[in-house]
Amino acid sequence: MSSPVLLWLDAAWILGLAFVAIVVRREFALVKALVEDGGGAVVDGPDVGSLLPRGTRATHDRVIVFLFGDCAPCHDVGGRLHRLPPRLNLEVVIGDGGIPGSSTSLRQLLPDRPAVSIRAGDAAERIRAALGVRSGPLAVVIRNNIVTAKGSLRDERDILRMTNTTPDLELIRAFGRAGVD
Repeated sequence: MSSPVLLWLDAAWILGLAFVAIVVRREFALVKALVEDGGGAVVDGPDVGSLLPRGTRATHDRVIVFLFGDCAPCHDVGGRLHRLPPRLNLEVVIGDGGIPGSSTSLRQLLPDRPAVSIRAGDAAERIRAALGVRSGPLAVVIRNNIVTAKGSLRDERDILRMTNTTPDLELIRAFGRAGVD
């Protein structure tokens, strides 16, 4: 026969283990979500919620994508930008990085459509300097000249996630949900 004290201790022990299992599972889920969403905080570029500098402001909402010719992931992302919805206003800022002339091969990968504008050379350098971008591939989502999201890119779906997770429903409708996996 067992005593009631031992039964209570067993029950407390089992509840404690269950609590620890739930906490560990939650922590793993948070780490997984962090890694899936780009790996953490991006220190490059303007802060989310900040107003764009005067020289980079525009009258329309857009996504600015920063790519460099000497960056293999930038070529991967650049080759997949054609998969984005056509109504998504993209401004692609390309640069050579550390290898002069390397942006020409990157430029050939970019989609040729009216909603995509490509900035290269001195114009690209001015935009990068004004926004404080030193690395890529990086995307900055702009609405009413305010940075609403930014992040490192692995593929075109990261841009869709950034535009679709912005809290403003009007922005979500403007960019659409087409192509979201």
